[in-house]
Amino acid sequence: MSAPKSKETIFEVWRLDDNGREYLMYRFRDEKEAESFRAEFESRGHKQIYWMKKAEGNVAGIESDSRQAHFQRSGTSS
Repeated sequence: MSAPKSKETIFEVWRLDDNGREYLMYRFRDEKEAESFRAEFESRGHKQIYWMKKAEGNVAGIESDSRQAHFQRSGTSS
């Protein structure tokens, strides 16, 4: 029997591209880091829209710097 996976609140940064597709960019353990990352991308002046979403998930894959690259299109699996 395997050990249960650790689930806790995570903060995801999403992007909406020019063609209306949504992509999960990064997952963070820390809300302030997620917001800072989102704001940084938004300030670059691209047409894309960036937002942060609170979720519950497995934090095992998120590195010690509390950030995990994801780059997954909404509705697809990695």
